[in-house]
Amino acid sequence: MEALFGKSAGQICNMTDTDLFPPEVAAQLQRSDQQISDGAVAASDELDLTINGVLMRCLWLKFPVIGPDGRIIFIGSVMLDISRQEDVAEMRQSLEQLQQTNQKLQKTLVELDRLAQHR
Repeated sequence: MEALFGKSAGQICNMTDTDLFPPEVAAQLQRSDQQISDGAVAASDELDLTINGVLMRCLWLKFPVIGPDGRIIFIGSVMLDISRQEDVAEMRQSLEQLQQTNQKLQKTLVELDRLAQHR
């Protein structure tokens, strides 16, 4: 994302989809956010994007990061360039690892909350 947009990670983290993309793309990504808000464990979209004059086929993966109270802290987002098909299997494996890590993080947050309440 840093290379695509010419911005630092800190700058990108403070931006919304509307800040980064044309209205039609931002609207599609916002529908994914709504799916997450409605309880989906993940959402994905395949989008054709032109960034700095370069057309890319991207797979957007969104997932909730849940706090110890069971509420969404934020929606994580990963963009993968799927223009090259040989990378798709590796990307799907990365998604599975992200989902497993997210589940472990959620369990850890619940355990930390439980420990904090017992002290």
